Amino acid sequence: MNRIDQVATQNLQDCWSIVYKNLAKSILQVRGKDGEVVIRRANHLCGEKMGQMERENYLKEGKLANLQTYFTTPVSRCIDPRFRIQWQLFNEQEAVFDVITCPIYDYLLKTGAKDLMISFCEEYHHGCIMAYTKGVGQCTFSENFVYMGENSCRFGCYYRPSNAKAEDRPASFSGERAQEAPRPEAYIPCENPQKAFALWGEMLLTSYMQEITARYGEAAICALSEGLKAAAHETIAYLKQRTISLRKPLDEAFLAEHTFWGTQFANQFDLPEEVAKLIEINYCRTLKADLARYQ
Repeated sequence: MNRIDQVATQNLQDCWSIVYKNLAKSILQVRGKDGEVVIRRANHLCGEKMGQMERENYLKEGKLANLQTYFTTPVSRCIDPRFRIQWQLFNEQEAVFDVITCPIYDYLLKTGAKDLMISFCEEYHHGCIMAYTKGVGQCTFSENFVYMGENSCRFGCYYRPSNAKAEDRPASFSGERAQEAPRPEAYIPCENPQKAFALWGEMLLTSYMQEITARYGEAAICALSEGLKAAAHETIAYLKQRTISLRKPLDEAFLAEHTFWGTQFANQFDLPEEVAKLIEINYCRTLKADLARYQ
């Protein structure tokens, strides 16, 4: 059973899932089947940004940047405790595991958007591992529980010293042969969940902006504006139900803890002004207006 101090992290994950869902849905509504190209490329790019940042974090702290550290000591990532993982292989060079429970999939399934899961899992995780390993790793995805009869997803990640450049090996591996490592903890504490999900949300949005403008031009950002508004509407409705369960009021204090952007955008990662305005005008102001109607 999850602890009360993990509730905010769970809500933040669901708020992130709401943003992903509505950005992707908005693009599909405007661009149809062709919009899937943008969604996949943006998901992959978001993964690349996260993987590269994690590698830089480990090297800066003097840690080895391998698969063992990636899965046991996340720095920029905050892992929802509702993820249930069954490990098959785990060491510096191999991470093979089944995802038994996924809160992103659960939310998308519950809200009729499970088809958006495959494009996320196939692209985001591959982007993460490839950037983290400087393009020489592998990440395969199979046994997707989106399909009937499957009750888990399987990921196979590999990072071999023989594939890395000689000058990169000392920063990643303790030796040529990898010893089986203790499995990651089921719950990995996160120092600042709100900040971690804000970073992930902004990586996602900027990736979508980059890919949608590259394919359709600057005017296509309107689809993202509509997606952010829809996400804010859905977020308030979702959090209202959560406050009922928690017996707390839906107010600014609750939103400050359980959302990562809230009703006033704090540009803590120095986003370009146009991106900050996109979030402030479409998401934060919508959230604030909806909050007033619920009170």
